[in-house]
Amino acid sequence: MGKVIITGVQSMTWIPSYIIEELLRDSPGDEFKILTALYHVAQKTGSLETTAIAKICGVTEIDVISACEYWDGRGVLTILTMDSAGNLELAFNPNAAPLDETGGRIQPPIQDSSEHLNDSSFQELVGALEMVMGKPISPTLLRFVMELKDDYHFDDEVIMLLFSSCTGKETVNYMEKVAMSWRKQYVQTAEDAHSLIRRFEDRWQTYRDLFKYMGMDPSTISEPQQEQMNRWLDDYGFDLSVLKHAAQRCINQLGKADMNYIEGILKRWRNDGITSVADAIKKDKVAKGARKGVQPKDITSFNNYEQRNYDYDSLEKSLLGWRDDDE
Repeated sequence: MGKVIITGVQSMTWIPSYIIEELLRDSPGDEFKILTALYHVAQKTGSLETTAIAKICGVTEIDVISACEYWDGRGVLTILTMDSAGNLELAFNPNAAPLDETGGRIQPPIQDSSEHLNDSSFQELVGALEMVMGKPISPTLLRFVMELKDDYHFDDEVIMLLFSSCTGKETVNYMEKVAMSWRKQYVQTAEDAHSLIRRFEDRWQTYRDLFKYMGMDPSTISEPQQEQMNRWLDDYGFDLSVLKHAAQRCINQLGKADMNYIEGILKRWRNDGITSVADAIKKDKVAKGARKGVQPKDITSFNNYEQRNYDYDSLEKSLLGWRDDDE
């Protein structure tokens, strides 16, 4: 049974203000409940069984450990030690500014003197973005919007499309990666952005179709798997039908889909100049025909001896005791 040992908080009976002001809005419910329980433990005994914390919060022990990892990532606390039995030693970081989603320190509030904030069109853009997200925009995201206008030179419509395409993932870290990708692909207008989004959606539909065909859950697609499928589609030049055919070969051989085995099939096909399912089937027929044309030698011991020719009619008469004049 695991136990949580916490240090770093002496006579604290409250939750630091920055957690309420900066982190509460975007914090998952269970994670915040567990954080509150951890502060409670810290000010009381300093240690408590993970099962007890889980019971207080109405979650599992695994949820408690996951929440500790989440708050460690946000800079609220530090996991000093953790073993396989679920024992944790934590330390709160009361003097450190919290980390935002990018891993950087949360900045102080933006001053009203900013020229963007005094611009009515910028205010309209922010209002529209808040409608897209369904929540007020955070100071960190507000700075990011200013960067999109000043550094990326995106117009309002492109920024709106960027936020819309990142719905559910409105973290600066994620959206900055998307923005950098758009800039590298010379997105300057809304039409450019629409075209890029369509290509992105088409590619993801290909991922999902292939995973469903292989009996795998598309929601589990990892980044390395995306890179692998991109290699099949872009570097090898295969379309979805060829990927499915290779996957079927793999399943027939192994009884399940295996990305690395499929990789080997596709690499061999590329080296053999195969570009379509028809090419792969044709090559199989040629290979089978070549195998049929080779007659294996009979190497049994019986055939190693010189064979004799017998007069079977005469032999049969001798065995029955017949003479030629009895006929």
